[in-house]
Amino acid sequence: DRSRYEVDRSRYEVDRSRYEVDRSRYEVDRSRNEVDRSRYELDRYSCNINNYSLSMVTLTSTLLMIT
Repeated sequence: DRSRYEVDRSRYEVDRSRYEVDRSRYEVDRSRNEVDRSRYELDRYSCNINNYSLSMVTLTSTLLMIT
């Protein structure tokens, strides 16, 4: 009985360490996700700037065509 208890305890220890590894991996994933999100925000921002400059170009070209 006691040996079975020892085996269970060691198994529990292994599970716990595995859990710790999973948790740290999760933390790393989360931080990577944060970085990706900020990069995404930057991409969107630059995309907006590009759209804005594009609309300005079309506007000026339209004005030039009118005159």
